[in-house]
Amino acid sequence: YGTVEGQAASLVTVPVDDVGVAGAPVRHGAGEPLDDDGRAMVAARAAAIAAFTPICGGRYNVDVVPGALVGAPGWLVYFSPGTTDPDAAVLAGYVRIAVAVGADGPVVTEVKPLSNTCVIMGKPAAPPASAELVALAVSHFVTPTATEAHVFASLRYRQPVMVVVDGGVFVVDEGRVSWEALARAP
Repeated sequence: YGTVEGQAASLVTVPVDDVGVAGAPVRHGAGEPLDDDGRAMVAARAAAIAAFTPICGGRYNVDVVPGALVGAPGWLVYFSPGTTDPDAAVLAGYVRIAVAVGADGPVVTEVKPLSNTCVIMGKPAAPPASAELVALAVSHFVTPTATEAHVFASLRYRQPVMVVVDGGVFVVDEGRVSWEALARAP
């Protein structure tokens, strides 16, 4: 989106299929005016950016989704650490900001770091020829459960993500989350 005659407008639409593959961009010559939801998303994004404190260095990708998808009001703005390394996996450093947009404009209602630190895991420089990646793993101390960031990472990298928390491991795979308790040594 961009600004056309002082108003937010759609400049390009990129279709995305069910498995996340982007199609050819469709350019909107002079721009298409945004509907009410589009204008609310732009306002929520701007308010969230103003309230955002990065966990990782570098650039972040910003996604705005309706809170209604998870039974929440307003908009959820996700900040995902970016990387230009095609062999790297971002496992921590995500931030979620909830924003309500009303007649008086956008109001940030929650800022929630989904981790305490940045974890961008790279491939080893020279893995053995027989090596096979079977899962990604990360420890997690912010919440007692895996978060939507772990689900996103598993879907994004098409790998199971093992989320180690106190007392066990959440296994996140293909959008499903399961729990495996760890036995404690005596």
